Amino acid sequence: CEQDLKLIGFVSGVADNLIFRSQRLQTRWLARCMRTYLEGELDFSLELTRMEEARRFFQGRNFGRKAKAPLSRVAVPRAVRDFSGKRVLTMEFVHGCRLDT
Repeated sequence: CEQDLKLIGFVSGVADNLIFRSQRLQTRWLARCMRTYLEGELDFSLELTRMEEARRFFQGRNFGRKAKAPLSRVAVPRAVRDFSGKRVLTMEFVHGCRLDT
């Protein structure tokens, strides 16, 4: 990931200097934004925290008969902190259907 982010930064600098200078289009800011976003998105310890928050929110909630079938009860898998870290997220397997199907 770090190598990819460095490459994006390098390529955006080359593009700014060689290709887009006449069009006043700056790509370095895009590379910086991507780096910030991707570093957070690829840090699974942050994802674990978000997952625990979602689990607490949905735990015990029933959205009733008016909700479509997949939303009547939402189950968020339990994260396993002892086997998770910045680069891996371990969770229990939960039977059910996905929300995006």
